[in-house]
Amino acid sequence: MEEENKANPQLEDGHTRTANELLEALGRTPLSDYENRIIRCVKRYTYGWNRKYAPISISQFVDFTGILKPHICRTLLRLEKRNIVAYIGNGNDKKYYIIKDYYSWETLPKQVTLPKQVTVVTSIGNKSLPKQVTHNNKTNNKITIIKDISPTPLNEIITYWNSKTELPKISKLTKQRITHLKERLKETVFVSKYKEIIDLISQSDFLSGRKPSESHPNFKGDFDWIIKNDNNYTKVIEGKYKNKSDSQSDIKKNILPKTIDEMMRESREKQMDKDRKHNVPKKENIVMEIINQIGGKQNV
Repeated sequence: MEEENKANPQLEDGHTRTANELLEALGRTPLSDYENRIIRCVKRYTYGWNRKYAPISISQFVDFTGILKPHICRTLLRLEKRNIVAYIGNGNDKKYYIIKDYYSWETLPKQVTLPKQVTVVTSIGNKSLPKQVTHNNKTNNKITIIKDISPTPLNEIITYWNSKTELPKISKLTKQRITHLKERLKETVFVSKYKEIIDLISQSDFLSGRKPSESHPNFKGDFDWIIKNDNNYTKVIEGKYKNKSDSQSDIKKNILPKTIDEMMRESREKQMDKDRKHNVPKKENIVMEIINQIGGKQNV
């Protein structure tokens, strides 16, 4: 009896080195079955040969993935739009590669679901083409909706921040920003006072970078700084970074007038008391003055 054919891959026969960080990023990214197959093909022909770029023909994609040519072209275009796979060169000289900056990848919006696996088979044995799924994440320059973050306050916060010409614009949400935003949006103070916080930052010469300090010449209270923890925006609300001219104006308006009035009133009252004590003569002095006046008249 003949033995069944069994696969027995060995590292010694060749292997593809891939950074764990990249694999983890791909694992977190929503991808269709076709997109996954195309990415694996690009990895095999690039990292599998210890190179960044690889000339891969459509027929090679078909042989590697088992996907028909029309689907290959459509899936490649979709991966290019999502900024996950790209190429250099033109025509038959195209060399494909994976964009390793996964922060720049465009993920599918939360409300969009991938098409279910097609099981209907045509009479010639080819699977029918699934309905085209659109996944444009940036509409009207809005930031991609992130899972587990309510889109309403997130979009409002970013829109309001970007409306301030004094502050650096937010162009994308990095992994670190998403992590910090999830924490800040759990805090009632931040959610209820984000407009006040942003206004105070834009008004502050120090935080906006208009007048940096000698000890921190390159510091700016940018978006990453304000969402990093609850301590930074609390100090902003408490007025720690107000301009000196504004602080002095507040003192003059709210504190000094009252204090000066009280001090002047107290000073006048004390002076009046001294004057009364000094000007009112004692009884003995009054009697002696009268006697001297009478005696003077008699002598005359």
